[in-house]
Amino acid sequence: MEIWRLPQAQYVDSVRWLPPSPGSPRLLALAVWDSLSRKPFLQLKALEENPEMVEQQQQQSSSPWLLETQNSWSLPARSTTFKVSPSQDHQHTVVASASSVGSLSVFLLDAVNPSADEADLSPFTCEKLHRGAVAGLDIQRGRGGAPDCITVGIDGKINLVKVGQSDLQVKCVHDNHGALSYAAACWGSPVEFVTAGLGSGLQWWDLRRPGNAVAQSPSKGVGAGGIHDIDVHPSRKHLCVAGGSAGSVVAWDMRRQQELISLAGAIPSMGRSALEFPIVAESEIWEVKFDPALYERGLMTEVGKVPPVFVCSEDGILALLQGGEAECLLGEPCAINGFDIDPEVGSDIVCALEHESILYLKRPM
Repeated sequence: MEIWRLPQAQYVDSVRWLPPSPGSPRLLALAVWDSLSRKPFLQLKALEENPEMVEQQQQQSSSPWLLETQNSWSLPARSTTFKVSPSQDHQHTVVASASSVGSLSVFLLDAVNPSADEADLSPFTCEKLHRGAVAGLDIQRGRGGAPDCITVGIDGKINLVKVGQSDLQVKCVHDNHGALSYAAACWGSPVEFVTAGLGSGLQWWDLRRPGNAVAQSPSKGVGAGGIHDIDVHPSRKHLCVAGGSAGSVVAWDMRRQQELISLAGAIPSMGRSALEFPIVAESEIWEVKFDPALYERGLMTEVGKVPPVFVCSEDGILALLQGGEAECLLGEPCAINGFDIDPEVGSDIVCALEHESILYLKRPM
């Protein structure tokens, strides 16, 4: 494992790889907060080799990599959740940032040259999508080229947002009027998604069956503080993984709706010894992702086994959970706010650290 630290001038709330573009450097999208100006920004940065440092890679203080800012745009409010996805027609890269004041901003960047200097580029923005912070967001490659976003908030609303030619078209899918605050959302298919609420389990929704959720998991086993992030397996839509409080990581197989599979964390309420599950963190799990390397290379896990899962935490841990064991890849003295794995190769990982820096990791494949 090779690791490089890339200091930044602003607080990095989130970082995502952009889809690759032929002939262009590898690009990252960052949601940042400038503490001096008290303003949030979307930044595009190119990951490039630093010629002056390539020959000095043996020195601990040098890094052979640079992050060069390609473009920057203002955001209406500080980002609470941030996603990137190619559009279905692959003409645009969709960058969506939801905020602490309930707004959603969607940028449509040119897929061939996303960092082009487009002075007139402005996001589609909905200012009052939620009452209070937007806690969860995901982008679905919409049919007909229009991306669909799903958002959930602490106000208990679930919104479906379609990006039109000139605005955002919003439809409220569900509103429990604050009786339950939602914390995370993830698409499972073009018409299905999963959500998680604070202090509750996971809920599966189907847009073809409006009203209430079509399935719900138990609430036990996700930690007293609830779930913070969800990921649905790209080829097994019945399987999702969730990260919660007290280091808890669980998987939910919809074919066995009344059962959660513990992957990490001491959860006495599940009726088993805490020693059966690896302890990777003692605080909040901020982000979870299935390992993309397996399905990109056509590899599969054993039937009935949960595929490998990456997690990051408030207490600075980046770990890989696999086969009932945990491999700690990072142990930082600050929170890891989030991470992303390059979907093209599956070996390159970027992490956003609380201490105004990004870590770039290359793991052996």
